[in-house]
Amino acid sequence: MTDSVPLAPLEQRTVPVLLDQSAVFGLERRWMVESWTGRELDYGTFLSRVSATAHKLAAQFEPGTHLGLMLGNHLEFVILRYALSCAGLVEVSLNGDQKGAVLKQMLEVAAPAAIMVDPPYVSNLLECGFDTSQTVIVKDTSLEQLCADQRAWSKRPQVALQPSDPCRILFTSGTTGVSKGVVLSHAYEVFVGHRWGEGAGLTEHDNFLYTTRLFHADAQGLIGAFLHTGCSCVITERFSASQFWDTVVEFAATSFLYVGTILAIINRVGDPPDEHSLRIAFGAGCSEALWGEWERKTGVEVLESFGMSECLACTVSRSGASVRGAAGRALPSMDIAILDPLDQVVPPGTRGEIAIRSTEPFALMSGYLNHPDITLERFRNFWFHSGDLGSMDADGNLYFHGRMKDCVRVKGENISAEELQAIVDSHPDVVISAAVGVPSELGDEDILLYVQARSGYTVQPEAICEHVARNAVQFMVPRYIRFVTSLPVSVSEKVSKTDLPRTLDDRTWERRDVRRST
Repeated sequence: MTDSVPLAPLEQRTVPVLLDQSAVFGLERRWMVESWTGRELDYGTFLSRVSATAHKLAAQFEPGTHLGLMLGNHLEFVILRYALSCAGLVEVSLNGDQKGAVLKQMLEVAAPAAIMVDPPYVSNLLECGFDTSQTVIVKDTSLEQLCADQRAWSKRPQVALQPSDPCRILFTSGTTGVSKGVVLSHAYEVFVGHRWGEGAGLTEHDNFLYTTRLFHADAQGLIGAFLHTGCSCVITERFSASQFWDTVVEFAATSFLYVGTILAIINRVGDPPDEHSLRIAFGAGCSEALWGEWERKTGVEVLESFGMSECLACTVSRSGASVRGAAGRALPSMDIAILDPLDQVVPPGTRGEIAIRSTEPFALMSGYLNHPDITLERFRNFWFHSGDLGSMDADGNLYFHGRMKDCVRVKGENISAEELQAIVDSHPDVVISAAVGVPSELGDEDILLYVQARSGYTVQPEAICEHVARNAVQFMVPRYIRFVTSLPVSVSEKVSKTDLPRTLDDRTWERRDVRRST
């Protein structure tokens, strides 16, 4: 068995060097498979196609040029991603489902010289209002041809790269304002890949199932982890709960990524097959109640983590030593603290803002593209301020309590929507929920709770309120409840609250025992 690739000295932390180092696990090993087509790449073929594609790109664009990718999940996306890095170009990773003013703003900020786009997203690109007259658009057969040729890996472009050079630009979701371009260096990608591979306990004998979109930050971290550990990967075209266990069995998957609602949805579609091979669920967003239920039902260990595009490798639960409900402890060379509004570290058990710093250079983002003022504010007082609410116990385990701005203020009390949803989601007949605030006649807000019940089950709103009351203080019991057949989700499988109406109508149930005066 080959040991994992160690974290390279800082001066060697570039993506081409990591690709070269990963060859130690064998060039003929299966590297990546498309679950829906069966197409697969061994590692040697992957490197040769990256090399050929990088040559074509380097012949057309100067190092440092921004190139946009609006692509679905497929092998060509991965080839292009690493060909860009080997050619010294900067990937602008774009959600193809974005459209209109949001997409236009992203493109104007990133100013890509070319955009590679898959057919389903062409109309979104051409109709968003962005001036493409100076931008090369590569689509359809041209994209396939770009990635089809092979050239010896030893003949790849020899572009002078520094660990600090930009590698990728990922856009934040915009939950706390306009989406911002997060600039990530080559050294950042290498560092995150090493820490995630180590934290998730991956080895060359693992086969990872990746079910979310490749443009997301998680894909960057995980593919880096595969390169460090020799782990192979199966990618799906999209997440499908109904096909999840069949895919696990067909491809003998041993680990997979969960984010947002994924675990809860899988847990509600039925029992896993006896012959499944999964051992690790790695990700973020698993409540304490769901954690226990999932592990009992599936036998698959949950490794909860905390991270964000700006700093992916923050905390991970340790295998065999995790604390349910916690996102684990800080990864090596990362410092995690909980700060008060004056940026003072608070005692264990006290809530505040999660902040991160590192003893390793380039372990966090390089900054927000064209926003030095916001970058400086987020890095104030030598800490990166996450905007997330958390606490830590005396052993250094981190507890995530939701976005600081994702709170509902009821009668002077700040209620974490994340915590309320975790309670509601633990009800056996609930798939997923979302809590938002609506104006109250008393000032502050009342809770409007959206609930998606299990298929074929009828849940009474009173039962939801009783369930919350048994597990939380009275002011967390929602005043309004609306049942829906599904909740809008983002590409990262998190509920998209911006798409939930804050209006009350005849579909909304109201709790009648609410006191209307103080």
